[in-house]
Amino acid sequence: ELGKGKIKDKIRMIKISIENDEALKLSSWKEVKKNFEKDFDFILQEVDANTPCYILFRFDEKSDSNYQWLFIFYMPETCRNYPI
Repeated sequence: ELGKGKIKDKIRMIKISIENDEALKLSSWKEVKKNFEKDFDFILQEVDANTPCYILFRFDEKSDSNYQWLFIFYMPETCRNYPI
């Protein structure tokens, strides 16, 4: 599981797609490869031009022993009338 044990320290990115029926689906996740700036390219590889999604992207820095995260909500223009 993603949030258990030592794997939580290895996760860089989590992508959650928003399906047609408004269901949330864990689409993918990536492990840390380099640093935040270099791993940021994961986002461009993961975004689908027609599917809205949430992306959680982990910074390298910690605050109070917890990692800081960047939250991104992606809504493509093709989904203007999507019921979110």
